[in-house]
Amino acid sequence: MASCRCSQIATVTLYSFQYLAGFWHFFFPGSRMETRRAYYPMHVVVGIFTYFVANFTILTGVAEKNYENECWYTMNWYTKDYNPAEHYDLIPVGCRYSNGLGMLVFLTVVTTSYALMDMRATVVRKTARRSSFLDME
Repeated sequence: MASCRCSQIATVTLYSFQYLAGFWHFFFPGSRMETRRAYYPMHVVVGIFTYFVANFTILTGVAEKNYENECWYTMNWYTKDYNPAEHYDLIPVGCRYSNGLGMLVFLTVVTTSYALMDMRATVVRKTARRSSFLDME
């Protein structure tokens, strides 16, 4: 429970600092173009990291609620559970929905991570730019 609270605080703090720094560097009219170009790669990396931390926080919250709601079925010590799908109907309906939500969050993270990857850039060149708005002066 404490790890979930710490990850929630870390997520909100990271997002807030990222938002304020992005506002200061990219929206503030007094910011120089050289500063924007220098900050942009770090802004992208911290943004992706914040995305992963936020999804980790979602998944730990779902797991915590599953534990609090006792989302499991009971077995005795003498039987072995070789096929858990046979006992799926013993799990409460709300717990089934939360398990489905956790799987959807995980699949969303996997697919968006794949979409974020730049397949063409195997070698990062110093002259390569990822955004055209940095060229405006």
